[in-house]
This record gives sequence, structure tokens and C-alpha cells, in this order.
Amino acid sequence: MHKLKILKLTNCINITGVGLEPLRGSRIIAKIDMSLVGEHKSPLLNPEPPISRDVVLPILDSILDGEGSALKQIQFPKKWRILNNRFHPSNQDFYRFIRRFNEIMESHGAIRCPDCNGEVGYRGFCEVSVSQTSTCFACSKQECNDCESTRGLEGTLLICSTCEKCYCSDCSTMYVCRHCQHDFCRACSPPVKCSGSECDDEDNNICGRCRRYCHRCQRLYCRDCRSQYQCDVCYIVGCSECISYHECENCYIGHCDECTEKAGINTVYSCRDCGREQCISCRLRLPYPAERSCSGCFDIIAKPWLEGGTVER
Repeated sequence: MHKLKILKLTNCINITGVGLEPLRGSRIIAKIDMSLVGEHKSPLLNPEPPISRDVVLPILDSILDGEGSALKQIQFPKKWRILNNRFHPSNQDFYRFIRRFNEIMESHGAIRCPDCNGEVGYRGFCEVSVSQTSTCFACSKQECNDCESTRGLEGTLLICSTCEKCYCSDCSTMYVCRHCQHDFCRACSPPVKCSGSECDDEDNNICGRCRRYCHRCQRLYCRDCRSQYQCDVCYIVGCSECISYHECENCYIGHCDECTEKAGINTVYSCRDCGREQCISCRLRLPYPAERSCSGCFDIIAKPWLEGGTVER
């Protein structure tokens, strides 16, 4: 084990960490991946794996002890990084290790960015995300976050919102979801295009989290596309070609034809006289002035209270 430079615990979801004891004091190991999942896989495991900080942290501390440690990259398990209170006593040893690791990385001196030759100022862990944001997970390349070449996607180190690993553009092709603006590896969440006519753009990338499918035709639409709707009563998503949808022009509450009766007293109707499409609450709250009274709106408001009354759409 003292000749091992890279350790990946892929799919080792049942370990506690006791088996890592042979790594104690290693001066050779440079990279440890304890995410427990393969590349381009979500690190969120259910049930939570039993890998223990109490068992593993002393081993990691021993690797950092003394001079000559080669350790420069660690990927922690997801369950270690989800902390409700970083200042809780039970989390202090974990953050003490992170701060110590960061100090050692800084003590190694400046590293030059391969793109601009500027100094890579921060190579340790961000204490909020508990991730190394300036080091590529795959090739361990470290880049400057401030140089001109990192302001676009080319040459940029980005953290994927699915696998939560940091990659450079040489190791993973990334894209930005047009809806949520998060970064994703194309291998983690292949982008797709919205079927809406308003969104027919070449760079129209939608991530898996923001996808909505019409429950009838199964075509995909982005969440802010006006070519699809979600009923506020049954919550079914449908496109304008498959579902007749009625939305109040004032408060924007809406429902499909199938939920007209389920919507109850606040059903959305289109007035046959004035053409306003409103729910009954908005018709009562925003009536026409007396001199412009609309008999169609009056019928819509009154008929639900009349025995046997029906409302014409």
C-alpha cells in the first residue's frame, strides 16, 4: 500500500474505512477518491454508506504528518459534506483537518496556471462546499480562477451539479443549463433541446433537473416555455397541442379542461362578451365599472350559486 499513488473506492459502499489502515503514514499516495461512486455518477447514496470520519480522519492526519507528504487531492463522501452545522462539536475534527490540509497546500508555494502563467492562489478546500474548486478531479491540473481564459467555458474548471466533481475542459465537456444556470458534465446529464417553437435555438441546453415532459405526447419542454403548462389542480404537465389549458390573465392560476369541475368555485372562464379570461376571484375583485357592465361576466359569477346553473365557456 505504501507504493500506491491513487486510490479510488468506487462502489465500495459497505466499508467503514478500517481497511484503509495500511495507508497510515504514506508519503507516496497523492489522490484519494472516497466519493464511493464512479465518474459522472451522483454521490448521493441511499441508504447512507457506513464509511466513518472517526475511523478515516486519523489515517488521513497521519498521511499529512511530517514532511514529504504527496497528498494533494481528496474527494470526500457526500454524507461527510452534508453538514447542517459546521460549528457543531461533532464536526470540529473534520474542519480542523480541512484547514490543516489547506495550510499545507499553501505552504507548498505558488503554482503557475497553465493558461496564463498566473499564480493559482487557492488549491485547498472551500469550507462551504468542501470541494477543491481549483483542481481537476480527473487529471489534477490546477488552474487560475481569474485569468482571461477562464471567463468562458474553454479552459475553465467547473464543478458539475450532478456528480459534484471539478473538471477541466480537457477532461469533461461541460454545459450550462439555460433554465437553472447550473454547470453539468454532458456525460452526467446529457443536454436536450426544448420542443417549444419559442426555444428552438442551437444552444438550448436543458439539464435533467429542469426537464418536463407532456404526459400525453412525451415531448420535452423547458420549465419557462409557453408551449407547455402545468395544471394547478392535478399538476399534470401538458403541451398546448395536447391539452386545453385555461389561465387567469390577472393572477395566472390555471387548470386543464379535465379539471374544470375540480377547480371548484374559482374556475377560470373566458367571457363570451368581453373576452376576458379570468378566475371568479379576479372577476369579483376587478369588475368592470358600472357604465361598462358585462352581462357575460355577471353570468359567470352568478351561475355557480344558482341551482342547476351552468356556465357557458
